[in-house]
Amino acid sequence: MDSSAVAGTGPEMACPAPPDRDPTAARFDGTAGHDDNEVVHMEIGRERLAHATVIRLVGELDLATAPGVLAAVEAEVAGPDARRVVLDMREVSFIDSTGVRTLLEASRATDGALTLLAPSAAVTRVLELTELRGHLPEIADLDAVS
Repeated sequence: MDSSAVAGTGPEMACPAPPDRDPTAARFDGTAGHDDNEVVHMEIGRERLAHATVIRLVGELDLATAPGVLAAVEAEVAGPDARRVVLDMREVSFIDSTGVRTLLEASRATDGALTLLAPSAAVTRVLELTELRGHLPEIADLDAVS
């Protein structure tokens, strides 16, 4: 059976952005899994604070979306006004080994100035299973950004 014919699957039904999302946020689309019709999305938003840039991630951090996440981090640290980068992980619903590698690459790209904001339960579980929890700085809220 063609999976795009099943209600709720296929690109036309894939994760529309809720109306309260920043309409200027980037959206990275890609295929995932074994079904070429399954499309995953990662919304990437950016907010500049006085001492850091917060990159908000919403969706799945995996093989399909990792390049966009890394590109967003690298864009923030390129140039003369490089800033501390905070990855808002509150709405990351899934992370795989590619996503974990992306976090490590992003940390290297920022020379260790990467901080994770309130990782979701899914992210926390994977970081604990891979024994990486504690190797990447975490904060509970933006009040800790100075």
